[in-house]
Amino acid sequence: MRTWKKGSWLAALALLSAAGLMVRAEQAASDERAAAPATREAVSAAPTEPLPEPAGAVPMVEFALEGTKVRGRLISETDQLIRVEPLGGGTIGYRKDAVGDLRRFSLSGEAYHEEYGDYWHERAWTADDPSAEFAKARQALQKALLYAGSDDARARLNAKLQAVSADREEWQKEALRKAEVEAARQQADLARAQKELTQERLAALKRQEQDIQRIQAALGETQRQIQHLLNVAVDVGRRLDRLEEDMDRLDRLDTIFITQSVFLDLKRAHLELKRQVDRLEQMIRR
Repeated sequence: MRTWKKGSWLAALALLSAAGLMVRAEQAASDERAAAPATREAVSAAPTEPLPEPAGAVPMVEFALEGTKVRGRLISETDQLIRVEPLGGGTIGYRKDAVGDLRRFSLSGEAYHEEYGDYWHERAWTADDPSAEFAKARQALQKALLYAGSDDARARLNAKLQAVSADREEWQKEALRKAEVEAARQQADLARAQKELTQERLAALKRQEQDIQRIQAALGETQRQIQHLLNVAVDVGRRLDRLEEDMDRLDRLDTIFITQSVFLDLKRAHLELKRQVDRLEQMIRR
């Protein structure tokens, strides 16, 4: 009896163990099925970084955007966004659904910096600050020279560096020539302005001279008129003196035989002399 009970207990324990294992297995499978979508979603949402490149290589992309070709270094990439550093510009983000013909590739450090050097060198002559562009081109080519892997590459890059230096020297000479031409033009403009100012001053002096001559002529005429008035005054004074003498002489004549004609002549002479005196006074007042 005890032997049966012990066997039954062992069988029941084995069944319970098997059932527990099956439950744990099913739970694990269920957990795995439940975790699988979340894992795919997390992977899908995670950024897709550029694949590892050989040492010194630079990841690049090229694509079309609204009819324009965009080319630059790949900074980062997700399912929705791609961030690129174009030549000569800062980092720019682009929506992937807005670009077309996306192509990924890589450039060696030598090729990448050489491309930058060529870019700055080409735009140096038309830039607002050519000196800065030449400096950027030289720095980029010097970096490319550090990555150069062959004598031919080093010779090519050294030749480009010499070309940058020669062009920079030519630009400096050209800038100096332009500065000299501009200085000469400014001096010519200044001389022209000074000449025009001198001509205006001479014209003003001539007008002043003419005005002075007219004033002098008017003053001379006035002086002649004054002298004439003085002469007339002297003449009138003499005539008045003679008239007074005549009047005195007549007063001394103690006679009644003064004819009417003599009296009338004296009266007319007196009136005429008075009119002349009045005219003289009017002229003096004017």
